[in-house]
Amino acid sequence: MTAAARGGGHSSRPSREADHRHLNAAAPGFVTTDINRHTGHLTAAEGAAVVVRLATLAADGPTGGFFGAEGPVPW
Repeated sequence: MTAAARGGGHSSRPSREADHRHLNAAAPGFVTTDINRHTGHLTAAEGAAVVVRLATLAADGPTGGFFGAEGPVPW
């Protein structure tokens, strides 16, 4: 089981238990790296954008969600 698959179940439960924190999951997309021999479609900076956006959410921002580069992803 991958870390991504294991972590998915944790996104919604703790967010309901701790109102003062946000807990969201991010899937930045296919980022070009040495591991994939630079065949990705996004730069590291573009892939990091969704993570930065979630890390800097306002206090009333979404929680318990799954987000991609384009916004919320249904799951």
